[in-house]
Amino acid sequence: MFFLTNPLRLHSGPLQFPNLKFHRAFFHVCLTGPTMKWLCLGTIGVAGLALLLCALDLITGVPFGGGFSTDGPYTLADIGGILAAGITMYLGFNAYKDVK
Repeated sequence: MFFLTNPLRLHSGPLQFPNLKFHRAFFHVCLTGPTMKWLCLGTIGVAGLALLLCALDLITGVPFGGGFSTDGPYTLADIGGILAAGITMYLGFNAYKDVK
């Protein structure tokens, strides 16, 4: 660690939190079944909404006041948002196919 003393360990004793152990079964139980499907669908939905808002802002300039001009301050942000939302939608769809 970066500290001279470890705040979680007494100098002469064991760890103060011995019950905190990594269990692989915990992650297997919590992240299977319908939970993962809804998580993937939620990711696709939120990314689709972000893609729609960025595309509308790039074309019309309505939600954020951007607009399709070369000197607009939000043009690069809109293009980056469209790319990021598209990649996120693809990753969510790909994960949904794996869970399905």
